[in-house]
Amino acid sequence: MLLRCSRLAAVRSPVPGFGRRLSARAAVESRGPELAPQALMRAGSIQHIIRFHAKHGSTFDSEAVGTMWYVFRRRANLEKHAGGWLRTAELAEAARPMCVQTGRMLRDHELCPRAIASAVHALSALDLTGRGEPWDDVWHSAPPAVLRRLDDFSDQELAKVAVGFCRRAHVPPPLLSALGSQVQARADKFMPSELSALAWGFAHAGHTPADLFQALGGAADACISRMSAADLAATARAHVASGLAASSSAGLMGRLAAAAVVRIDQFGPKLLADLLTSYARLGQPMPPALLDAAAAATPGCVGAATGADVANLFWGFARVLDRPRPQLVDTLCRAGVRRSQSLDARQMSMVCWAVATLRHRSPDADALLRALATQWAGKGVDRMAAQGLANVAWAYARLDLREEHLFAAIAAEAVGRMSEFGAQGLANLCWAFATAGAHTEPLLHAIEASAVPRLAAFRPEELASLAWSFAHTGHTHPHLFGLLADEVQALPPPLYLSRAEPSCPDPCAATFPQPSGITTALPFSLPSL
Repeated sequence: MLLRCSRLAAVRSPVPGFGRRLSARAAVESRGPELAPQALMRAGSIQHIIRFHAKHGSTFDSEAVGTMWYVFRRRANLEKHAGGWLRTAELAEAARPMCVQTGRMLRDHELCPRAIASAVHALSALDLTGRGEPWDDVWHSAPPAVLRRLDDFSDQELAKVAVGFCRRAHVPPPLLSALGSQVQARADKFMPSELSALAWGFAHAGHTPADLFQALGGAADACISRMSAADLAATARAHVASGLAASSSAGLMGRLAAAAVVRIDQFGPKLLADLLTSYARLGQPMPPALLDAAAAATPGCVGAATGADVANLFWGFARVLDRPRPQLVDTLCRAGVRRSQSLDARQMSMVCWAVATLRHRSPDADALLRALATQWAGKGVDRMAAQGLANVAWAYARLDLREEHLFAAIAAEAVGRMSEFGAQGLANLCWAFATAGAHTEPLLHAIEASAVPRLAAFRPEELASLAWSFAHTGHTHPHLFGLLADEVQALPPPLYLSRAEPSCPDPCAATFPQPSGITTALPFSLPSL
């Protein structure tokens, strides 16, 4: 028999001071099972929740189970130091009775919609799904329960469940479709923060029916004036990721841009980077007013940027700038120097690509690129993907920065990884070393051995670049140039006799990083159970 959750809405969390917190913890240990929800709400830690369940869990009803998962998620968010502990075998074993009971009640149809939503939201937000038992017992039991009670979820409960499932991989298609239909039907009932999270969730899950995103876009359009900076950034990112921003959502993207201009001072470095990368991905010129506002806001917020923020800001501006803005780029370069030690290999590649794409040379840019070269010398270029090696060499060669130790390290690493380079990577690598004058015979022989069997896969500009590079370095074996001649003979002479600089692939072309506000927690708070 399904148990009612009416008492759940009346539960309120206290506002604890130090002494109040101590008495609340004592209450958890002393209260009987008849007051389980109220006692759980006063739990001072995850350990207290587990201990209380071990003592009284056999009497828990639907309301108590839902409250347990709500408080579990809330305490985990407050106990930041416990982030690693949450995913340990120790906690999994301690929480096993909680999970076993919740999984059984889901399968036996004993949980109300609010409790189901609370369990799904907790496991998803804390990244406990796909980690084996006991968590997966709850996670895999939830979809049938959600489908069975889908019409009974409130709007906020539906938002919790939909985003909870969408942020995780391998969502059952029937569930994803049913959730999408429910969200589409209720689109005008959601709060702005829920709309942004739902749009991003479905885009992230790859479920992007035009009707669903038109409904979400229309609802977002109606409440743009009430959206926060985080809502604006997440909504723009979601509609770009859906692939509909240039067509059915084009009007919405323009209005989001206008609203962002008004609120630009509310965008910190993370949100500003999210906004920039969204419009950079759009494949159209960024609205001039938004570009000017973003450029003006960057110097004021970049001091608080992390290394990842700096890399994303570099990449975004490199994609959208319509004219040289040396002061802006120098500001980013100085921030990059400060954060250079926190950049990973991919982010360093992004920064190099951006500076070279902008063709920006200045003392600040040189200081940044030399700092990155030093970082690679310390961390080792073996952490970089093959295309990343080619991109970095291309960037330094294009800017005429001849960091000999960096080129030597890239050459030594690339020789043993030639099978990992595609045609464009080989062309870029060869061109970069020829242009920088840093070529070595072992590297040129390795490039030749790897490229010759694949010449048919090279595009015309890549063939031209390869031919120019080999000729420029004096690596002119008759057999090699005979094969190249067969491939490039149809090309116009000015092309393959010129310096033939190849284009450099965007280091983020295959990825679309999730907005920072949604990867670890929903950008909206939901009321307690």
